[in-house]
Amino acid sequence: MELKINRLPAYTFGWLQMNEAVLEDVSAGRAIEAQVEVPEGLSLTTEERSGLEDVKTGSGEDMDKLVKEAGVSRQVLEVPAGADPQQALRILIPCEEGANAVNSYGAVLGEGSHATVVLAWDGDRQSKGFSAAQMKFVVGKNARLDLVQIVRGGEDYQIISDVGIDCGEGADVHVVHLFLSGKEIYQGLRTNLKGEGSHLLADVAYTVHLDHKLDMNYFADQTGKNTKSEMYLNGVLRDTAKKMFRGSIDFKKGCGGSTGDEKEDVLLIDDGVENKTIPLILCDEEDVEGNHGATIGRLDEEILFYMASRGLSEEQIYSVMADARIEAVVRKIPDDIARKRLHDEMEDELRTCRREERR
Repeated sequence: MELKINRLPAYTFGWLQMNEAVLEDVSAGRAIEAQVEVPEGLSLTTEERSGLEDVKTGSGEDMDKLVKEAGVSRQVLEVPAGADPQQALRILIPCEEGANAVNSYGAVLGEGSHATVVLAWDGDRQSKGFSAAQMKFVVGKNARLDLVQIVRGGEDYQIISDVGIDCGEGADVHVVHLFLSGKEIYQGLRTNLKGEGSHLLADVAYTVHLDHKLDMNYFADQTGKNTKSEMYLNGVLRDTAKKMFRGSIDFKKGCGGSTGDEKEDVLLIDDGVENKTIPLILCDEEDVEGNHGATIGRLDEEILFYMASRGLSEEQIYSVMADARIEAVVRKIPDDIARKRLHDEMEDELRTCRREERR
């Protein structure tokens, strides 16, 4: 099938080629077996839960069609009202050679409950394949969702991550996204802030190198009164990498007292990179406040001079600064086990790179 995903809610000039991402000849593969750790006392079910089917996602309707075409069953976690599991739901999707996978997950959080969900892609760095995963959430009144997604795909892997979240009154959602490797990565995130006083905080870090591509669509749809959205992105582009960020805040009629902020900071290391950023604020309500901005460029000459005077080469300086951006977001992962695993894996890769450099 042809997939049109990550569409802007309001189109801009077509010649900019920023309105959507188009993927040709995508086939609907079966779900791949993931490694799953379920919180004690809870379980995953394939029985559909009320409200999940209607949750709109960041990648759009074509992803719903892909999941349906694949014939995969959504695995759902139900968190009872007032529950606060100490363990996270952890899902690891392996990037297996030649895989053609479509997985689907969901969670329903009862009133006043709290859940942490970690979804990660990982596998052989030289692998080639396709993997898509859709996640839908219904976050009840005064409930809290911590969602962590980590993408470390193979150097010839195409990955689609699609998320939709419906928020009830007073719901609090914290999203942490890390994009570390993969040939082509497409991320859609739509948060439907329906309930009064609901809140989204998204912390995102990425590094894109070689001729790889990262395409992101983050959409805060604010319909409830006194809602708040915050989206903060930090990234690094190297070699001839390409990156697209669509960040949209939509203040709908009736969302009085709502606020929205989005900010991206991009570090360009090489001249051959291609960076596209389109922050968008739509407004149909007077009593709201929205802010957006982007900082794009190379390191300041004074910083380069200072660090060079400490004996670092320019390549080492940029590497240190890039690692610092990733590390700042890694520290925000609320799950200790997931955070330690990622730290250990990144340190192992760094030691391997140093050994290869010495050779």
